[in-house]
Amino acid sequence: MSTHAKLSPSGSSRWLACPGSVWLTEQAPRQASSAAAEEGTDAHEWAAKILLNMADRENPYRDVEMYVNRVRASADRKGAQLWIEQRVYVNDDIHGTPDAVVSYKSTLEVFDLKYGHNKVEARGNTQLMIYAAGAIKTYGLNPRKVVLHIVQPRAGGIRSAEMPRKTFDAIVNSIVEAAAALLKNPDAPRKAGEHCQYCPAATICPERKAEAHHAAQMAFRLVEDLDEDTVLWAIENRKRIVDWFDQLIDAAIAKPPRGYVAVQSQGRRVWRTDVEVPLVLKAMTLAEAEKAGYPLDELTVKKPGPLTLVRKDVDTSSFPDL
Repeated sequence: MSTHAKLSPSGSSRWLACPGSVWLTEQAPRQASSAAAEEGTDAHEWAAKILLNMADRENPYRDVEMYVNRVRASADRKGAQLWIEQRVYVNDDIHGTPDAVVSYKSTLEVFDLKYGHNKVEARGNTQLMIYAAGAIKTYGLNPRKVVLHIVQPRAGGIRSAEMPRKTFDAIVNSIVEAAAALLKNPDAPRKAGEHCQYCPAATICPERKAEAHHAAQMAFRLVEDLDEDTVLWAIENRKRIVDWFDQLIDAAIAKPPRGYVAVQSQGRRVWRTDVEVPLVLKAMTLAEAEKAGYPLDELTVKKPGPLTLVRKDVDTSSFPDL
């Protein structure tokens, strides 16, 4: 089977709400990785190393201990089976890699570590339900109960949801049926909504463009001239409108338009994660450690700042790597 899913579990909330996005993403430009995404990836790798007893030095991401401890609490049960970062398949189009899966007696638990700050719910989480369905099929399991866990150390902790197998199967079957239908229809409808936030096709989507156009029309009118329905629309969709402009800037940084150039902004110095840093130093800020006279050159690294868009006629001499 392919290692690239046509319909990824992590994007399920999007492709279920907006079937047309599946086809539109094939035409979308490749998205650059963000600093937050890279940090999340690194934290996930450390969590997996710890659970697999493969960590060769101190964990630089203390927040992931909440996730590690919760997974271990389930995996330590008598007769439990644990799978870490193993790809599971619902079918050749729907498959993915759950962070952790635990099976014991008649229960299947699926864990997802979310390292970001945007709160994610476990109840009704289609990503975790697809992972659970894939685990059942891939590992030949027959649980009577499915439990989903979102572990989000920086946004509220642990949220869980459980359901009997009969309810779970009904929901998963409806997801698979919807997926099969949209894969057959290149003209599947598109719909803007909260699911647009991480859509790869957001910058080329006609529906997002229409929203931005509508917002621009409102921006040049007096607020008191707007009817109540328009005000409600603006309030309920404000974040998505702002996100659209953020995505536009990201696209412009990847391919600067006429008169602009992408430059690396000033970064910051951080503790290295590939060497052992004494605990006494980790309790200090870098400025405090430097003031106390500790040699920091071998224990820190300059982390590059994000790319930013500036006009070519702006003095960029203070920016590195131009």
